[in-house]
Amino acid sequence: MDPKRSQSVISTKEQKKGIVKDLLNLCQDTAQNIDAEWIVAIPAFLHSHINGGDQEIHQDINNNDHKQLPKNKQFGVGLLAFDKGTKLLVKNKIIHIPIGFLLIMKGDMMHAGADYSQENYRLHFILQYQKIPGNYAKQCSGCPPM
Repeated sequence: MDPKRSQSVISTKEQKKGIVKDLLNLCQDTAQNIDAEWIVAIPAFLHSHINGGDQEIHQDINNNDHKQLPKNKQFGVGLLAFDKGTKLLVKNKIIHIPIGFLLIMKGDMMHAGADYSQENYRLHFILQYQKIPGNYAKQCSGCPPM
């Protein structure tokens, strides 16, 4: 368990209300500009504490999960920044995500959560396919426990 990071998966009931519904719809619409069949799944609020250090490098969706998809399909991951200074480490480079911006990446992209000098909140979700039999995303393999 990572005491410097936490996540709270958003319940199905909460996904259908107010600002959460609006945010998820925005993420869904944006993701479908990349792949019209993607749906938002397992949305969660992520919270990083001050001086928590960098995460270990990981994939949110492992290669075995990707193998279940047709060759022209892939899982995705989304990260919507709520706070100033939101960032991600990819290939030893810091990717800054401005407030209100949505980063979408391949689900098997190697990355790590970054160290923060102030608390940071963001929305994280998996992008998967509704119409592919047996397709489902498991909880993010590199995310903090709930």
